[in-house]
Amino acid sequence: MKPDWPSIKSDYIETTMTLAEVQHKWRLARGTLSARATREKWHEKKQQFAANLEQIRRENVLARRAAEQEQFDSNVLKVASGQLMVIARQLQDGKVDAAKVLKLANALETVQRIGGIAFTK
Repeated sequence: MKPDWPSIKSDYIETTMTLAEVQHKWRLARGTLSARATREKWHEKKQQFAANLEQIRRENVLARRAAEQEQFDSNVLKVASGQLMVIARQLQDGKVDAAKVLKLANALETVQRIGGIAFTK
């Protein structure tokens, strides 16, 4: 029975298996496997495959963090909008408490700054 070289190659390049483990799994002669791997540059292809996987992982992390930051910013905006409505009502009623408005503004600024710091790490 002829070896299934595409599957053997895939086992080595697309997994963490070593050539010795592939050799054992597929019951191949060490010289035969080693010669083929060298001739077809499997080691370089394995490194490139791993680098591509790492790049995809990094891109996924960045995309997830961007989505989290977007959600955080949206939440801060909702809170700020709600507070603006409260202040607008107070202005209409003539019951504006300047100290309270300042505290709210400072609190919102602090929350947004902390969120910004959290997303830069």
